[in-house]
Amino acid sequence: MKESSIQFALRREFLSGCEMCLPNYTPANWWECDFFHLTKAGYMVEHEIKVSRSDFFADAKKSKFTGVGRSKEFPGGREDFKHQLLSNGYEYGPRQFWFVVPEGLIELSEVPEFAGLKVAKEVEVWGDPYIKITIAKKAPFLHKHRSPEGVKKHALSVCYYRYWNEKEAHAATLSRKERQ
Repeated sequence: MKESSIQFALRREFLSGCEMCLPNYTPANWWECDFFHLTKAGYMVEHEIKVSRSDFFADAKKSKFTGVGRSKEFPGGREDFKHQLLSNGYEYGPRQFWFVVPEGLIELSEVPEFAGLKVAKEVEVWGDPYIKITIAKKAPFLHKHRSPEGVKKHALSVCYYRYWNEKEAHAATLSRKERQ
């Protein structure tokens, strides 16, 4: 099962019930979210997709600069690793944090206390493959702070530039086909 397949399944889950959702988005003062979700009430939710056990366990070692090893000073003078910030309810991080994994990848007991777990399972619907997402462990609320308005504005600008980059790439592909 691929990360992009799980992202599409998550998008279906939140299609009408959220302010916005965006794959591979990096909010200010945070890490890239495999799937970023902003609730209608203005809370940031992160879904971290893991398709291998080694990737799941490596996530605990993420620091701001390299992903593993070195950390960065965060607002408020804090210098921690991602999982430490989540455990401490860091107000600039997500209000909820979920791991999303293929069925059978990890045990429920391996999920950190601050995280929820969603399980992706491939099923067949009308003869076509379909990824169904179920909740195995509900993610706790880590803090009470809404995301700053700047997060939504930045996410929208990222969408704008992604759209135009895709449109340009598509036009270049069509142009190459016309020349052949």
